[in-house]
Amino acid sequence: MPQGTATSSTRRPGALGGLVYWLLLLMGFAALAPCVLLPEWHALQAIHEAEQIQEARTETIASMVAAQRRSLQRLQRDPAALTRLAQRDLRYRRADCRPVRVAELETPVRTVAFDTVDVLAAEEPKEPVQIEPVSPPAWLARRLSLLPDYDYDGVFCDPQKRPIIMTMSVSLIGLAFVLFGRRTTGTGG
Repeated sequence: MPQGTATSSTRRPGALGGLVYWLLLLMGFAALAPCVLLPEWHALQAIHEAEQIQEARTETIASMVAAQRRSLQRLQRDPAALTRLAQRDLRYRRADCRPVRVAELETPVRTVAFDTVDVLAAEEPKEPVQIEPVSPPAWLARRLSLLPDYDYDGVFCDPQKRPIIMTMSVSLIGLAFVLFGRRTTGTGG
């Protein structure tokens, strides 16, 4: 009988040590994973947002190019359009026509500024761009819905708090390996 109590008492600290080992690892990775993954998720969302804005700009510029092509085709094919353009822009009038003075409407001078080589800054989309957020996979969304409402970005993405949390979590993981990593099992005889 005393041997049975001795083996159960020697197994108990080993089982408790294994539990502490896994708890330390779980706490370390539970704090480290959001510190690593949340900033990357926000970077991915920013890339998708920039892509959607760029697509809207591209569509706007494509519609401008199409309008300019139609105008060019009219000028090449329709002499009346060329005459109207010359009368309007060059103030041309034929000799047999008598001018009639009408109050002139001021037309603002339209300037086009280039912020980069290929994007017109002045030609933003007419309507606001509807940005569709990037949604996580369905299995992850179900797991995230179980978490309580909390400002996780304020904790795990804050540049002042994030290094501290990462250091603490790596310390927990390292502590688990230092305390319980090289444990050898003894063979009883």
